[in-house]
Parts: sequence; structure tokens; C-alpha cells
Amino acid sequence: MDELKETLYDLHARIMKALAHPRRLMIMDQLHEGPKTVSELVALLDLPQANVSQHLAAIREQGIVVAHRQGNTVSYSLPDLRIVEACDLFRGFLADRIRKNQNLADQMELIRTT
Repeated sequence: MDELKETLYDLHARIMKALAHPRRLMIMDQLHEGPKTVSELVALLDLPQANVSQHLAAIREQGIVVAHRQGNTVSYSLPDLRIVEACDLFRGFLADRIRKNQNLADQMELIRTT
């Protein structure tokens, strides 16, 4: 594989890894509704401040969120909503998979009772 392809796959993997945590996805869902401060996210998600800050740092490092300072207040937002669209596509895939598994479970129950 050439070096450019390897670099692109590495960047892709880093972004996917940053997204591979439920709390980070929850934070992104909140930011999709508009910019939020750490305090607002802490209250909305009922998580410790240190935990929220740690997750924001991980997704900020990958450019998934950006920070805006206004005086002493720092708010976070999504600079590009395509990341939310990508997550929505994955959720559609996940929903189909769950439905398929439910159908299989229902069929197993039918086989057992007939």
C-alpha cells in the first residue's frame, strides 16, 4: 500500500477511535443542538466535569469539536455537521441490524413453540 493511502487510513482510524465511546457520542448529540459549555454538558449528561473535559479533549484533538472562548467562558461546538450525518447513517445501519436480530429471535421462539 502506498504511503498516502496508509496516511489516509490512519487518519480515518483515529477519528473513528475518537468516536468509539458512548459518552463522546452523547456529547456530540448535545452539541448538535447548539454550542454548550462544559458546565452545561455536565448538567445535561449527569457526568463528572473531569470526565466531560477528558472526552471533549479527545474529540477536539481530532477536530470533531472546536472551542470558542468568550471572556472566561469556553463553549464547544461542532464545526462540521457532516460528522453527525455520518453518525446518523451508522445509527440507521445499527437499527436495521437490531431489527434483523429481533426477527431472528422471534423466529426462534416460533420454532420452539411449534
